[in-house]
Amino acid sequence: MLSNLKAETKRSGLGAKDIASLLNKRTATIYDKMNGIYPFTFDEAETIRNHFFPGHTLEYLFKRESQIARKDVI
Repeated sequence: MLSNLKAETKRSGLGAKDIASLLNKRTATIYDKMNGIYPFTFDEAETIRNHFFPGHTLEYLFKRESQIARKDVI
């Protein structure tokens, strides 16, 4: 799960529908990608960041939940 991307999307008043429209994908596909079922491609991630979140790094936005949890445990 991409918790940071979800949080920033919510804070910005955006939804999966907005990202889907930007990437010309189905909304369901974006939900799957945000929930970690399928990965975003680098080009998709870069497009999302550049268009909606230019103030954030790709590393922050696309850090998986498991990476965040492991860091807290160590």
